[in-house]
Amino acid sequence: GGSSFTRSVFRAEADFSGSTFCAAGKFDGVEFKDAAKFEDAEFRGKCDFNNASFKGTTSFANVTFFRPPKFFETELHEDANFSQVDWSIAESSCKRSWHILASPEHVREVERDAGDAVRAWDRLALIMSQREKLPERHLFFRLKMRALRDRDGCTLPSIMSFLFDVTCDYGWGIRQAFLWWLGHIALGALILGVAALMGSASGDSSFLNIFGNGFLVSFANAHAFLGLASEGGYLHDARSDLGHAAVQSEWAFKAVGVVQAVLGPVLLFLLLLTLRNHFRLV
Repeated sequence: GGSSFTRSVFRAEADFSGSTFCAAGKFDGVEFKDAAKFEDAEFRGKCDFNNASFKGTTSFANVTFFRPPKFFETELHEDANFSQVDWSIAESSCKRSWHILASPEHVREVERDAGDAVRAWDRLALIMSQREKLPERHLFFRLKMRALRDRDGCTLPSIMSFLFDVTCDYGWGIRQAFLWWLGHIALGALILGVAALMGSASGDSSFLNIFGNGFLVSFANAHAFLGLASEGGYLHDARSDLGHAAVQSEWAFKAVGVVQAVLGPVLLFLLLLTLRNHFRLV
């Protein structure tokens, strides 16, 4: 069932704006010789634009896809608009159930649908790459990576992919990466400050002074490669003052320092990666 326009030729403007395709929308081999408008349309089933040719201005603005659309061997006009498209439903169409009692049929269906989604997103990413539309290309790259996780299940690459997604949205979420970077420094400062208060040999140091030094030491730990807290470093005095305030909690300082020495450069790299991806020219 569905709407089939296979190998049709539209010689004038084709306007499908606001249309709802309740089943499959088949536009395989269709030739649009003039403008094609699909604004605010809904594709509730499979959507196939394989081998189609768009000779005029094309707009998919505000379209909602329920399944990843197929654009294999599709010739798109240079003025093809995919702004404000809702991809969330298409993304969730092949989500894997992580319930331990998930049926084998469900697993096979997800693997098949997710495999198709990987191919569809990969093709769209390639189209956007050829047109040097970096935000759109990265969007489809992210959708592809999430579909790969659903296809492959709980594997080491999937776990690493999930962490990459959570920490920086696959290298696109500047605010997300910044909050992780700043948050781990703030958490380190909190732990160091509490450890200093609990292990303090005297009550000479003020609360604000301890937590202020804790933040500076945490920042230095997260960027250990700069040597900020080492002898002669800019933050060496803060490290010494905090150490003197907590002579009985040296173990906490060492543990936090080791963890941050590993996490800090990684989170800083991810933050710089997001900035690079947003502002690079090519």
